[in-house]
Amino acid sequence: LLVLNQKPILRWLAQVFAAALCMASIGLVVLWGLYGFHYSAFVQDGAQQWKAAFRDTKGEAMLNGPLWEVIRFLQSHQLLPESFLYGFSYAVRSAVSRSAFLMGDFAVNGWKHF
Repeated sequence: LLVLNQKPILRWLAQVFAAALCMASIGLVVLWGLYGFHYSAFVQDGAQQWKAAFRDTKGEAMLNGPLWEVIRFLQSHQLLPESFLYGFSYAVRSAVSRSAFLMGDFAVNGWKHF
């Protein structure tokens, strides 16, 4: 779409940004509402549970990377419910690698032929 006048494009971008901001705000309110507007997921201090969540599947090294930094930021600033963040981090950690069996062979990362 070629428009010689830039004002319609800027107006359209502003409308798209406003709509995205509105949808994100509604999404956050709905998410918090699903968790009863309650942050804490653990009865006692959840430090031990979070330490387990940030370990790899072998339980050895801490997982690092931009996604884990975002999760840590959201958790430390309490921007999303803790149980949502814990469940999300558990799902991501579990999806990184998992045991599988194919034709008499166990593998964690899969096979080239399958």
